[in-house]
Amino acid sequence: MGEERWQPVSVRDAEIEFVERGSGDAIVLVHAGVFSDWFRFVGQSAELDGYRVIRMRRAGYVAPSRPGISLSRIMGSMWRRWLNTSA
Repeated sequence: MGEERWQPVSVRDAEIEFVERGSGDAIVLVHAGVFSDWFRFVGQSAELDGYRVIRMRRAGYVAPSRPGISLSRIMGSMWRRWLNTSA
């Protein structure tokens, strides 16, 4: 796969990005919190050939505004908090 070209969009006070491929009926893939590239491989899969596949990064996940903390640190903190409250 070639490099994806994310396109920025300003919506009121928020910045989002999207990337699209193909043509036909549209399928819009919007990630859950923290995982901005959650649908990367789904969106690139051959099973979706024949569709217009649009993936977007929600406000707050667009560079350079992405959180500066790593996912492993976030998950570790959540795990420790859960262990301390469930004992």
